[in-house]
Amino acid sequence: MVQRRAEKKEADDGRTAAEKISADLRKQRERLLQELKKRRKREEGLTHKEVIDMIPRYLSDDLSDRELVAFLGHINGCRDCYEELETMFMVDRTIHYLDDGEDGSFDLTPELIRDMEHKLHRVQVNQMLRKFRAAAALFSFFMFSMAVLDFFGIFPISRFL
Repeated sequence: MVQRRAEKKEADDGRTAAEKISADLRKQRERLLQELKKRRKREEGLTHKEVIDMIPRYLSDDLSDRELVAFLGHINGCRDCYEELETMFMVDRTIHYLDDGEDGSFDLTPELIRDMEHKLHRVQVNQMLRKFRAAAALFSFFMFSMAVLDFFGIFPISRFL
């Protein structure tokens, strides 16, 4: 009987230890999931605060291509941030119109959409130019390498001509 109590106590201690391990594993799992959510959120895009802070830089055309793509991606999917951009865009353009002495009424919503499309198009052109420059650099390196190999007689190109 004493032996059974000792065995039962060992089993209870074993279960308690297993439960402790299980609880620790659950806590670690929760921490990892929270960290993954934070990382995913960072990778997915910008937060509302970051976008709002970027609006003046957008208006002054001061965003890099990468920032602009992330900014416009968030603006296109977030009504609140778009409305904030629209408001700040209207204030900015109104100040410019008043400074320039222009008179009359104007609808700035289509102008904002044109501005966004223009900046996105500029990013796409810059991306194509970067790819072209990379291809040109690679071709130049290849041609230079072939010329050096031909010069030293390692790979004479003249025999193929």
